[in-house]
Amino acid sequence: MNKIIFTIMLIAGLLIFAGCNEREAQDDDTDLRVDEFFADSNTDNEDEGDDESITASPDDIPPGYEIPRVGEIDRSNDFVVATINGIDIWAQDVRYEMLRVEMNLIREYFPPDMSDMDPFGGGFQVSIEDEDYDKEVRPGITFARLVREESARVAADLAIIVNYAHQIGVYLSEDDIDMVYAQIGMLLDQSGPEMFEMMLEQEGIRDLEHLVHILKTHALLDNLVFLLMSDPDEFVPFEEFMPSDYCDADERIAAIMEKVLAGEDFAALIVEYGEDPGMIAYPDGYTFVAGDMVPEFEEAVLAMEIGEISGIVRTDFGYHIIMRVDPDPDNIMTGSRYFWADENGELLGAKHILVLINERSEDDRKIEAILAGFEAKSYEADLIFLPALDDIPVGPVVSYEMVEED
Repeated sequence: MNKIIFTIMLIAGLLIFAGCNEREAQDDDTDLRVDEFFADSNTDNEDEGDDESITASPDDIPPGYEIPRVGEIDRSNDFVVATINGIDIWAQDVRYEMLRVEMNLIREYFPPDMSDMDPFGGGFQVSIEDEDYDKEVRPGITFARLVREESARVAADLAIIVNYAHQIGVYLSEDDIDMVYAQIGMLLDQSGPEMFEMMLEQEGIRDLEHLVHILKTHALLDNLVFLLMSDPDEFVPFEEFMPSDYCDADERIAAIMEKVLAGEDFAALIVEYGEDPGMIAYPDGYTFVAGDMVPEFEEAVLAMEIGEISGIVRTDFGYHIIMRVDPDPDNIMTGSRYFWADENGELLGAKHILVLINERSEDDRKIEAILAGFEAKSYEADLIFLPALDDIPVGPVVSYEMVEED
């Protein structure tokens, strides 16, 4: 579906689906780069015509907002800050990506004090002072420099994919361009010119011409994904990344259960087979109160004695094999209702082996292969940062609100 908020945000992120065959863990930089490629991609182009709220007509652009439908974006007031395989990466495109990259990196390097969190949904504030941007967060790299480099990488990844699309003959049709203009017309009509321009500024978009450039780029990416999903001949370059089998969680949890029943060490089985990263932070088990866990998990714990192991328990998260353990009052799990709603509640303790249920369709697996193929192209490319990269202004972010989600 074509959601207007994702049209203006553009790159909300399409998560890579977990593979059956485990790959080596990749660093956070890669996650940032890959997740920024597509937003709300619609691989069924026929559905787009069914949305009666979108009328593809250039006439939707109000007077005073007309710009050429063809040609390259005006770069006369822009400058090159990096190159990738000889392709120029421009400051304005990096600045656009920077708003999202900066927020992610702030959460990583300046995490909020959890004690300031309002558990009833009020959120909490994170403040960053000027000197924090000069703090060295990696060997020889300040936080400001890291924000610039990661933003340039996202823009460079996008440039590599666009270049690949052009190499295999993927371009925009007149209907595609009409749709871009119709989307902008809808935004202008719904928000009004003043709010529209404020939205552009908040999103790091220079002007209407730059917005059209961004929307055209991501319309091109939609066409590329649709082609790779539907045309086996064009999909060939990424077949090496295509997962060959579906994940059979039923068989995996049954095999693990056999090991448990055979008396193998439960803690060792968690380390070898468990797919809950929380077990790393709480190797001795979670300590929690009723309401912290999903009902099926809690019911299984309450039905056991200390040291007893459950059968296979299925929840929305996957399959669990649970051992009830003594609760540790000094190590209650972060975010537990105990701290804000149930200090008198019974403390429970449990550790478990979790096997995630991954019910991926053929299209899911193709998307995974496409993203992995693009990622490989990015790693193979020669990204060069130019001195001008440091001329892009960065922060500080005085404060921003992180609201706890329901």
